[in-house]
Amino acid sequence: MKDVTKPNIIFLLIDSFRSDKFYGKEKTSKTPNLDSLIQNGAYFSQAISSAPVTIPSISSIMTSSYPFKAIMSGGSRFKLNTNVKTFVSHLKETGYFTIAITPEILSLSGLTRDFSKVLTFPRHSGLYDGVGQQILNTFEKNISQDPWFLYIHLLDIHGTARGFPKNFDDKKFGVNQYEKMISAMDVWIGKIIQKVNLDDTLIVLTADHGNDAGIYTSELEKLKVDVNKDDLESFLRIGKNISSKLPKSLSPLKSKIRKIYLGKKDQIKTKKKSDNIEEINKKQLTPYKKRILEHAIKMEYDVFDDRFRVPLLFAGYGIKTNTIIQQQIRTMDIFPTILDIINIQKNTPVDGKSVLPLINGDHLKELPAYMESTANWTKSKTTDVIGIRYLGYKYFRNRINPNEMVGLYDLKIDPLEENNLAEQYPDKVTEMEKLLAKIRLNASKNIEKEADSLRNFDEEKRVEEELKKLGYV
Repeated sequence: MKDVTKPNIIFLLIDSFRSDKFYGKEKTSKTPNLDSLIQNGAYFSQAISSAPVTIPSISSIMTSSYPFKAIMSGGSRFKLNTNVKTFVSHLKETGYFTIAITPEILSLSGLTRDFSKVLTFPRHSGLYDGVGQQILNTFEKNISQDPWFLYIHLLDIHGTARGFPKNFDDKKFGVNQYEKMISAMDVWIGKIIQKVNLDDTLIVLTADHGNDAGIYTSELEKLKVDVNKDDLESFLRIGKNISSKLPKSLSPLKSKIRKIYLGKKDQIKTKKKSDNIEEINKKQLTPYKKRILEHAIKMEYDVFDDRFRVPLLFAGYGIKTNTIIQQQIRTMDIFPTILDIINIQKNTPVDGKSVLPLINGDHLKELPAYMESTANWTKSKTTDVIGIRYLGYKYFRNRINPNEMVGLYDLKIDPLEENNLAEQYPDKVTEMEKLLAKIRLNASKNIEKEADSLRNFDEEKRVEEELKKLGYV
């Protein structure tokens, strides 16, 4: 191995990747390149995200902070708190050229603000329709110096799996569309890995959150398609977006389209989905199957493991090979670990902690993993809960009232989180609540107020207009 002062770093974030579909007996995709990385790296099978969606989750990762510190309100959506320093900026200060390849929405949420260079792609793009080649070209055209930090954010399995080559549409590549897409992605991941020397490059692979689609049966996939097909709200939204681009001379038509959109979208969407949920309630299903079915029809953000357990792999420079680590860690521990591996100090206090001792085979005390149901959009209707995952237990409750929506699960004997033990074990609930309260007290009482004082409302108005043009609002 040649002498390396500062290794190059690839941070590969695959949006919506579930831990159980990356490694383990539940995985049915064919991924020789990912498997090779696992064999030559250190894999954490119990990495826990802080939030079930992208903006709060990645903000937490990049700042190594709890999401209630890492994000702030930014108009219709949350965005990275301007008062919190990211590890990307710290890498820049220590001599790294930092570059990001991300979907366009991330730049509108402040998540790419500290990169030296940012390359974006449309939200419906994947590796097979331009993003893969864009990444390969970056190694030749856009990385101007060593050492570099390259952040790649892929959307190929985000939501309903995107299109992929027909030759992967076969059960031998996975039991559902999600896993078939993972098999297809693996080909491009292999091409990316071939561009670097693992002796002087650290590869970090993870996800922002998981996705129920990873465990869909063919019946569930059909249900999801049927519900979306019968949901005219999306078509009305497209019509509204098109009408916004019409000339002023057609203002009456624009106004009429907008009235149709506002008047019809909720009743069309609600009627179809409520009918389907009513049918689910009539069936004799386990709590887990019922929850997955309901989410397939009407997404709710909660703190169950399907969205919070994600893969985390370190490979290449400075990493012991073929190491599987089952102890729970948090995704906000990632960047402190990166700095520890590359031997760079950071004196600013953060909530995360380096897990390099675990990679090196040493003991490290498990810490509670904080979880909350915050969505990307400030007005999203969601299950407003907070909780912790610690020493084999999951505890959660209503964000405001600790006596509402209380859940306690023994994950060792009940990994599907079907049997709520809160009423049976009040002492355990009290113990977990004390740990949760301690985490919450770490935040300033005025943190939201402080964040709002830093908002640039003119900039937010500009971003809102961009979001409308892109179809997000």
